[in-house]
Amino acid sequence: MSPRLEAGNDTPLPDAQMLAWWALGFTPRVACLEDAVVLEWQASQRLFGGRRALMRQLEQGAEQAGCQGWGHARTALGALALARTPRPHPRQLDALPLTSLSALATHEATLSRMGCRTLGDVARLPRDGVSRRFGAAVLQALDQARSVAPEAFTWLSLPPVFDARLELPGRVDQADALQPACDWLLARLGAWLVARHMGVRSFTLRWQHDGQRRDAARSGEHTVRLGTATADVVRLRRLVAEHLRRLALLAPVGEISLHAADIAPVEACEDDLFLAHSQDVAWHADAWQTPAGRRHQHDALTALLERLSVRLGSERVRTGQLQDDHRLGLDQAWLPWAPQGRSPSSNTPGVHHGLPHPAWVLPVPQPLHTEQDASGQVHPLYHGRLALLAGPHRMDTGWWGLDAANDAIGIAPAPCAPTCQVAEPAASYDVGQGITPVAPRDYFLAHSPRAGLLWVFRTRANASRDAMPSPVRAMPAEAEAWFLHGLFA
Repeated sequence: MSPRLEAGNDTPLPDAQMLAWWALGFTPRVACLEDAVVLEWQASQRLFGGRRALMRQLEQGAEQAGCQGWGHARTALGALALARTPRPHPRQLDALPLTSLSALATHEATLSRMGCRTLGDVARLPRDGVSRRFGAAVLQALDQARSVAPEAFTWLSLPPVFDARLELPGRVDQADALQPACDWLLARLGAWLVARHMGVRSFTLRWQHDGQRRDAARSGEHTVRLGTATADVVRLRRLVAEHLRRLALLAPVGEISLHAADIAPVEACEDDLFLAHSQDVAWHADAWQTPAGRRHQHDALTALLERLSVRLGSERVRTGQLQDDHRLGLDQAWLPWAPQGRSPSSNTPGVHHGLPHPAWVLPVPQPLHTEQDASGQVHPLYHGRLALLAGPHRMDTGWWGLDAANDAIGIAPAPCAPTCQVAEPAASYDVGQGITPVAPRDYFLAHSPRAGLLWVFRTRANASRDAMPSPVRAMPAEAEAWFLHGLFA
C-alpha cells in the first residue's frame, strides 16, 4: 500500500503512519518500505475468514484510507512494483515498467536507450555487465522482487500511549473551529486503537495559546470521557463536536494535541458463542433480538447519553439503576448518568424477582376498576379488560409502610423509598414515626388492549386493613382490590 510521502524523508508522514497502524490490526508484521507500507498476512488468513475475505478487507480499508495504490505478491518489492503501476497492470512481474522499482527508475533513460522497457528486459541482460555498469543494487532489487534473494525488514511496533500533535496552519479564536484538527487527530487515534484491538474510555485535548497574549495562560486542556470503551471514530467526532461547542478559548490557539492512555478492551456481545456481524443487523427482521443487535442498540444508547450529558448537563440526564432492595417497586432508582460510572450497561435487563421489571413505577399505585364475568371471576380493567400474562408473585413485607405513615400525618407520599427494617411475614415495621402491619400483595404481568404491558398487583382479602391506603379501607373485607403500579416502555 503506497501513501504519499515527502521526497527524501525516510520517516513516514502521519498519513503513512496511520496506514501502518491500521495494518497492524491484521498482522504484527508491518514495515515501511520506501514510500509504501508493506505487510505479511499469510499467517492471518484463518483469523479473517480466508484469503479472499482478508484481501477484500485490506483493499477496501486501503481505499478508504486514501491509499494511492495497492498490490499483493509473493515479495514486498513485487507488491510495491504492482502498487506503483497504474491499473489495469500486467499480472506478471517481468511485464512491469522500469519505474515500478526505485533501483531501476534512476537508470531508466540509459536502460531505455539499450532497448529495455520492462523488468524482464533488464533481468535478461548479462548480470556481470549490469553489475559493473549500474551497480549491485539493481541486481539485488530484481532478485528480491523476483523472490530469488531474501528480504529483511524491521517490523513496526505501536507506542504504549497515544500522543499526537498537530500545528495549525493559522491561529484559531473559536473552539468549534478546532473540529477539523480534532478529526485529523481522531482518525489516527482510531487507527492506533484498531491496531491495539482496544477502545478508548477517555482522552485529553491539549492546546497551546498564542504567545502574544501575556494576560492568558500559555496552554489549556479538556478531558473527554465516554460511557464505554470504543474505537468508533464517528462516535468520537460527534462527542468532541459537542464539547467544542461549549468551550471558550482564553487566547488564539496555534497547536493542538491529543493524549490517550485510558484504554480498555471493547465489550463483546454476550449470550452467543458465534457472534454476528454488526453490519448484518439492519437486514433481518429479528436482528434486534440477536447479540449483535442488542450490542448495536446499547452502543447507540450510550452514544446518545454521552452527547446529551454534555449538551444538557450530567445532572439533567438520568438513567434507571437497580438498588439493593427486595421490594419490586423500590429496587429501581433514577440517578444522574455519568461516563464510566453509573451506566445502563452495568445492569443486565431481563427477568427480575420472577417477573420482568417495568421501566416506570408510579409513586402512588392507582386503583383499578373490576368486573365479574358469568362465572363470577373478577377481572381488573384499564382501557379494557386486562389479560394476566404472568404471576402471581407474592410479596408480604414492607410495602404500605410509607403510605400509612403519610396518611396519618396528612401529607402526600414522596417518590423516594421508605426507610424500614425488613422483618419476617406477619410482623410489624418501623416506618418513619409509626408502626404499620404487613400488607401482602400478589403481582402480575398484565396486558391492556390499548395501554400495552402493565405491572399490577392484587391485595389479598385477609390482609390487614390498617396497612392499606384509604381508598381500600372502605371496601368490604372480603373484596380484593387491584392496583396499577408500573408501566413498560
